[in-house]
Amino acid sequence: MFDGAMGSYLQSFGLKESDYAGHDGLNEIHSVSRPDVITKIHEDYLAAGADFIETNTFGANAAALAGYGLAARVREFNLASARLAKAAADKFSKTGRRGFVAASVGPTNKALFVTGGLSFDELRAIYLEQLTALIDGGADLLLLETAHDILNLKAGLAAVKLAFRKAGRELPVIVSATMDERNKMLSGHDAEAFYAAVEHFPLAALGFNCSTGPEGLGLRLERLASRAQYPVFAMPNAGLPDENCRYLQTPQTFSAVMAGYAGKGLLNAAGGCCGAGPAHIKALAMAVEGVKPRVPQAAAPWVVSGVEALFYDEIEPPVMVGERNNSIGSKKFQDMVSAGDWDGAVALAKAQAAAGAHILDVCLANPGRNELEDVKTFLPKLVRAVRLPVMIDTTDIAVMEEALKTVPGKVLLNSVNFEFGPEKPRAVADLVKTYGAKLVFGCIDEDKKNGLPLDAERKVAIARRAYAFLTGECGLKAGDLIFDTLVFPVAVGGGHAKTAHETIKAIGRIKKEFPGVKTV
Repeated sequence: MFDGAMGSYLQSFGLKESDYAGHDGLNEIHSVSRPDVITKIHEDYLAAGADFIETNTFGANAAALAGYGLAARVREFNLASARLAKAAADKFSKTGRRGFVAASVGPTNKALFVTGGLSFDELRAIYLEQLTALIDGGADLLLLETAHDILNLKAGLAAVKLAFRKAGRELPVIVSATMDERNKMLSGHDAEAFYAAVEHFPLAALGFNCSTGPEGLGLRLERLASRAQYPVFAMPNAGLPDENCRYLQTPQTFSAVMAGYAGKGLLNAAGGCCGAGPAHIKALAMAVEGVKPRVPQAAAPWVVSGVEALFYDEIEPPVMVGERNNSIGSKKFQDMVSAGDWDGAVALAKAQAAAGAHILDVCLANPGRNELEDVKTFLPKLVRAVRLPVMIDTTDIAVMEEALKTVPGKVLLNSVNFEFGPEKPRAVADLVKTYGAKLVFGCIDEDKKNGLPLDAERKVAIARRAYAFLTGECGLKAGDLIFDTLVFPVAVGGGHAKTAHETIKAIGRIKKEFPGVKTV
């Protein structure tokens, strides 16, 4: 059980203008100006049945605080809030039931994919500053909540990884999205696409909060619960506010709807958002007491995504990758890029999507141009015009990372191999774990004479080495890997007469020896 609202509950305490220290509407300042009120709120929720109480830090980030001229006080506010919550939880734990602190990390007032205005790295730094203070303040769990833009969430998770490295320890992490009545985030992602974009991170749970109220959660909870290998979390509003900003949904109605979801096996963790006070949490805790929690899915599905998710088990295979937006393979596209005809390049992508491509391959490698700058120009246009997953085809790690920061979902990275040893594959594996991606690995190694293998035995041997290296030393999952046994030698003639047969034979052997991987 999680707690309920902070902001709407604060309004019941008759706070004066002086309590806001001249910053009207800034609830986060009360951790400094009125710590007694924040402590009382935490204690009320713990008494009502919450196991986790959230810190008063939803908007305590540099982006939001800059509007009040308080960007320099991020660490102060977060440390104070975390310590207040920790003290309340520790005091409550002495009663015999343990209390925990969830660090509330809001979406900021920025939206990377929807409106832009700052870079991925800048937003990641904003998240990192807040997360570091919350960890230092004693939080037990990190809750990235009310996510409305999927790129914001990816930046937040990338910051979590840096924060853990900085702190020298890790905490459980929950991510929670907010969706409208159409079951879409502001960035256009539905429940499945939201899941696809974040499932690479080892989450304690994922789910939904805020939004229009518990009644609107049904479809998105069902879809998430049917896919996620993680626990599912829900903290909805107590309905929508009336014209006077009052939330009128009663604790009984709120808890009955939520208990219905729990009874269907859709929930593992629950609480309330705007308008849900201690009475709502008490009613909810009583309503779900003794209900068996949802059993997470045994295995993660194979999925990639753009604004939309592509689940392998939902299509008639094979997955078709459109390669017309490839400077190496398409002179038409290369000429468009050289001429700066980005509208034509986007139209080419749209045509492939209309023709049935499941994924769009993008290669902007051109000796006469700056590949990274072209990616920065073209990819933002592409991903706002076409909702399909993207395969970025490059040998440049900087280009790969830029794509991962730009595409609003789970990218495919093509191509990586052992041609120059294991260091590049190791670096790319770290990108996969940080941002979420599938890795296309070509069966080539360092052997200068026979590096491009022609026979199945050598192709499989390289795949075996790559599998052991990437899943063992680098920590990737089998489902992260796609082996490319390389068709370049096919139909060259002469001594290559058997290469097609050897390539197909290698594919069969790789699938049999390494369950869970895919092949090109």
